[in-house]
Amino acid sequence: RERVQRIQASRRSWRLDAAVGSSRLSRGLPDWHEAAVTVARRDGATAVTAAIQYAERFERDDLYVEGRVDRQLQIGSVYGALGGTPEADFRPEVAVRVGGEFALGSAGSALTLDGGVSRYPVGTVNDIQPGMRFVLPGGALTTGARWINVWDERDTYRSGYSVSAIWAASRSLRLRLAYADAPE
Repeated sequence: RERVQRIQASRRSWRLDAAVGSSRLSRGLPDWHEAAVTVARRDGATAVTAAIQYAERFERDDLYVEGRVDRQLQIGSVYGALGGTPEADFRPEVAVRVGGEFALGSAGSALTLDGGVSRYPVGTVNDIQPGMRFVLPGGALTTGARWINVWDERDTYRSGYSVSAIWAASRSLRLRLAYADAPE
């Protein structure tokens, strides 16, 4: 009975994540910089997250705030998120995102699907991003790929892709490396 209580207690937890990033752009465009802080509270199969993200792009800066709810299922997980940017220059004024991850037959692999609608100062952008995720044996390395499909504010379709790897260097430190050739 004591072991069951410890396991149940461990399913409740707080999490704090911080991230910084820098992107080098081609064709003489100025580099992009960003930083984010996320606080999450997990209680059983549900997690509630609040995030704030600072981004500097095109020599302007925006502050994006988002709330998100994730729910663990027997076959994977689903989420919904709502966010926005006061006085937006390039981040969405309002964004709604939904998605999920669904386990495949083999351990550590999953299909992913994300989609959203975002209203920017110049118009509404829709996207859908199917992908795959693989956790390699031992769990220290996760790789993934996604196909990015975007319908911009003029309803012009554009597509691209991204690939990523996340290495769990320790229990509290993860390093992420990603490459994208995408329309956003």
